[in-house]
Amino acid sequence: MMRRLLQPVWVLLAVIFLIEAWLWDHLEPIVARAVALIPLRTSFEDSAAERHAAWSAFLHGVRGTIVWDDDGSIVGADGQPSARARALAAQTREFQALAPLVWATVPHRDAVAIVVSQESFRIGWLLDRQPEGGHWWERDAEREGGPNAWRTAREQAAGPLFGQGLNPVWLATADVIPEAVEVVVLPHTLALSDAELSALSGPAAVVRVTDAQGLATGLVVQLLDGADGQLVAIQSAQPGQTSRALTVELRQAAEVTDVRTGQVFGRTQTIVITLDAIDPTILRLRRALPP
Repeated sequence: MMRRLLQPVWVLLAVIFLIEAWLWDHLEPIVARAVALIPLRTSFEDSAAERHAAWSAFLHGVRGTIVWDDDGSIVGADGQPSARARALAAQTREFQALAPLVWATVPHRDAVAIVVSQESFRIGWLLDRQPEGGHWWERDAEREGGPNAWRTAREQAAGPLFGQGLNPVWLATADVIPEAVEVVVLPHTLALSDAELSALSGPAAVVRVTDAQGLATGLVVQLLDGADGQLVAIQSAQPGQTSRALTVELRQAAEVTDVRTGQVFGRTQTIVITLDAIDPTILRLRRALPP
């Protein structure tokens, strides 16, 4: 008797699950596009590394931060904002002031490309498994995000380029190389098709950054193209302890302004800056008229 009474309930639940699966299959692409329109990041702590990461994310186009407060570090027991909350508020206000300028630009692309070869990744995995065996489907999310030779080679190839203001074009395959590309970097590439070999038959940087020892290292230099000029954002690759004196040399003279401090350098090709150990220096380059 009870089974007969519950049968309509089970049928209803089955119908609901089918409808849910159908809706998700059809709505997932829409949800993915909506999420991609507003890139977000998460914040779990108050530290120099977190402040550094927030600036890096902002300059890469992230539009907001989800703040986790599982330990009560945002609002104190007395209901007042904590030091972490005040630091977040100050940084957010600066982001809001700079957002119209930064988000009106697009990443500058140079005549250099980096090929991220998926075929090489799979072949490398198979070669690594030969001694011990294993199956591709045994890879889990932890393995995907963990360190490996393929990812390390890619980071080591891109790091020096970013450090000197060269923004590469990223390619999933080398069989179609954009005409503007003059140099192709192939980090940890183990397999190339005939089409890729056929397509692979020294770009000048917009900026050059030096210190007292010569060509500066340990930096991320981003170029963003706008309607009336460019932004050059210079940040330490990792949060440090002390500031650095740097010289920024431009390929062409421009009207230069530090958009964070408001300092005006005038029309020049050489700018001397003091780079903070955590926060970036953001220079605005307006196209200069010839003398």
